[in-house]
Amino acid sequence: MRPIKFRAWDKRFKKMVYDRPMAILYKNDGDHEIMQFTGLKDKNGKESYHKDIVKRDELCMKFVGLLEWVENTDYDYVHTVNYGFDTIEIPHVTGWMIKLKDGSYETFDPETDEVIGDIYSNPELLEAKE
Repeated sequence: MRPIKFRAWDKRFKKMVYDRPMAILYKNDGDHEIMQFTGLKDKNGKESYHKDIVKRDELCMKFVGLLEWVENTDYDYVHTVNYGFDTIEIPHVTGWMIKLKDGSYETFDPETDEVIGDIYSNPELLEAKE
């Protein structure tokens, strides 16, 4: 079982807050953006959280994307997911996925993916050239 952990982006002080009492998470005062630990670590052993920016720089696949929880039960909507050289459409995707600029998704691979920042501290990283 994965540990249940959270972090929060403090909008007032513009910094990420880790390991604070859970009371800050339940306060819901609008001053914090809450992100949950995914239970996954990147290729360097770094923990990954919701809204992390992930980079893959492999010979056959290079991209930068945003780590998100995807839960789809809508039978009319289809996710495009890349698997190596093949792109397939999956009607029901639930799990931690990397959303790419084109709206398609990649599965998180702890062997190849690297957390390089998060959407709040480093939004410019999403604009990096692939």
